[in-house]
Amino acid sequence: MRTLRKAQKADIPALIRLLHQVNSIHAQGRPDLFRPDTTKYDEQELGAILDNPQTPVFVCCENDEVQGYAFCVHQRHAGDRLSISTSKRCISTIFAWMNRRVTSTLARRCTILCWHTLANAAATT
Repeated sequence: MRTLRKAQKADIPALIRLLHQVNSIHAQGRPDLFRPDTTKYDEQELGAILDNPQTPVFVCCENDEVQGYAFCVHQRHAGDRLSISTSKRCISTIFAWMNRRVTSTLARRCTILCWHTLANAAATT
């Protein structure tokens, strides 16, 4: 059974495993730009991301095993002389294990969860 839930610190090893897969794909395709055998985030950075209400992470699980993730972000720009203040909520990264797919239903649910989670976080800050 597939489920979608907010990531927890116990998910960090699975997130690292998936981040290695993503980087491997990038490094194979563009070895001039990406270093092999590393990840975008390390364990400490992931812990900080998971602790931050402005950067919720959701995981897609199949039989309780993490198979995909979505990193969400709420970006704010205070505005300046040239531009107005803006605020956007978006999924910054979504990835599913190469042999499995996050269905459109799960992707849609993830988008909704991301939006509501970030809206709630914005309302409390």
